[in-house]
Amino acid sequence: MNINQLKNNNDIISNEYPDLKVQFNSNDGVVWSFMHSGPRPCYTPQLLSNLQSMFNDIKMQCSSGTTAVEYVVIASLVDNIYNLGGDLDLFATSIMENDRKKLQEYAYTCIDLVYNCTNQIEHDVTSIALVQGSALGGGFEAALACHYIVAEKSAQFGFPEILFNLFPGMGAFSYLSRRISMRDAEQLILSGKQYSATELYEMGLIDVLVEDGQGMNAVNEFINNHRTQQRARVAIQKAKMRSTFISFSELRDITDIWVDAALKISSSDVEFMQRLIKVQNRKFINNAQVHQFSK
Repeated sequence: MNINQLKNNNDIISNEYPDLKVQFNSNDGVVWSFMHSGPRPCYTPQLLSNLQSMFNDIKMQCSSGTTAVEYVVIASLVDNIYNLGGDLDLFATSIMENDRKKLQEYAYTCIDLVYNCTNQIEHDVTSIALVQGSALGGGFEAALACHYIVAEKSAQFGFPEILFNLFPGMGAFSYLSRRISMRDAEQLILSGKQYSATELYEMGLIDVLVEDGQGMNAVNEFINNHRTQQRARVAIQKAKMRSTFISFSELRDITDIWVDAALKISSSDVEFMQRLIKVQNRKFINNAQVHQFSK
């Protein structure tokens, strides 16, 4: 199955999503969402706003009792890239201008979204990250916040923040340390390296590993299997959340530590960040194309 084979039934949508293509078939209760932000595929303020609007629409849909949303799949429309993470341009500008408020508002929005995802969007909605391509920094964090990660073998994951004297502050420590040991989580973050999907699958960070091009089929198969024991599995997800509890205040507190650290990095670190922005822009323009949906 590929993107063009999805049914274009947008009966859940009440808002425009400029950086997010969302499709919903009320017959199967699955929301498919595909990110495609610009000028590069990262979590821009507009994409964050689009995701928040989508979550709000799902909550409204579930609360209305007319149509049940049971699953939300978060994927990418961009070839070879899931998401490159935080908006480095916003980071660099805010740091140079010593604008704590702007950095904090951005970070808090990220925390709202990952907490929503983990908390089943308040309506027993199971979240699935479909990773095809690079998931770096905040892209990796956002995938970890989902209940399940389905990844194709060529997918790459990593936290490059240490390269410019920062750490991933929007959930990485919290989510990693619930899946692997704190020591392994710290080593993964401090390494700054990119890991293959196979490496992370062996570490227990990826739930389903499939051949390239089979990601969407794998998600559909996973959902079909999940549905056979859906009540039990949703209950287990809740029990797991309780036993490995990640509070909203924990996420916020770590984010505040990140903001403090960001405002203290040196001008050379900011320059490195700016060089990385140029590399990301070049990589996106040269190597990545955006899928086109059939009308």
